This record gives sequence, structure tokens and C-alpha cells, in this order.
Amino acid sequence: MKIRDEQIVKKILLEINVIDDLVKDYTQELFINDEKTKEKNRRIITNFS
Repeated sequence: MKIRDEQIVKKILLEINVIDDLVKDYTQELFINDEKTKEKNRRIITNFS
């Protein structure tokens, strides 16, 4: 039973790592999109000035 518990814990930890990586990727994507939006807004403001 103990070996089975260890396998379950390892699998859960692996899943957590995968989810963590996905969250990091998504956060990076949000940051990139935010920077692109800021740049577009700067250009729009510059064009209207």
C-alpha cells in the first residue's frame, strides 16, 4: 500500500508541475499582450496629438 501511495503522490506532483508551467506560460502571454496593448495605446495617443 505504501508504494502505491508514493506513486499517487509522484503523479500528483507531476500534475502540479504541469499546471504550474501552464500558469507561467499564460502569465508570460498576458504580460506580452499587456506590453503590446501599451505600445498600441502610445501610438494612438501620439497620432492624435
